Amino acid sequence: MQFDTTFLFDGLSETIQVNGTDQRGIITNPPLSDVEERHLHTEFLVSQGDLIIYEQGLYLTLTETVTKRHGKYKTLIRHCNFIIEVAGDSITRQKVDENGNLMYDADGRPVMETIAGEPIFIPAIIDNKKTAIDDTTALRVLDNQIYIYVQDNEVNRTKLILNAEITPAGDTWAINNIDRTRQGLLVITAERVASV
Repeated sequence: MQFDTTFLFDGLSETIQVNGTDQRGIITNPPLSDVEERHLHTEFLVSQGDLIIYEQGLYLTLTETVTKRHGKYKTLIRHCNFIIEVAGDSITRQKVDENGNLMYDADGRPVMETIAGEPIFIPAIIDNKKTAIDDTTALRVLDNQIYIYVQDNEVNRTKLILNAEITPAGDTWAINNIDRTRQGLLVITAERVASV
């Protein structure tokens, strides 16, 4: 007798979002730890660095999964414990007066203005230690350093660059290293900026 895993999967799965697209997945709990982690089981491939929305929480996929295990893919997801706010792209345009007419200076040159763009919010996992995926090793970093895990995408590569300053949790941190060796993830090291 052949066991129908799709029927079982459909009965146990729930709706999640993977990179903004509704999908079906089964969420299970690994052993308790000091961070919110879950196992995600799917019938489709989930890549390392994918952003998952589950029960209104944001999670990042931390492990690489390329083959099925027992008819499904399984990966580890961790709750994004911070949202990093960065400045959006500014635009420069010609000013207009109160009547909507383009403005010019006394010499007939356009009067320009720079408008700040909407801020960009980046889901991130921020920790003060670097932990192995199997949770057997935790290397504590200096008190003035943190590790930041974010999805590797164009916006994050443009905004989170060397020497950029970010302010999660009220402190200011300067990015001093970006590790791109984990496909789909940017692993960033940042150092606390001394207050004046």
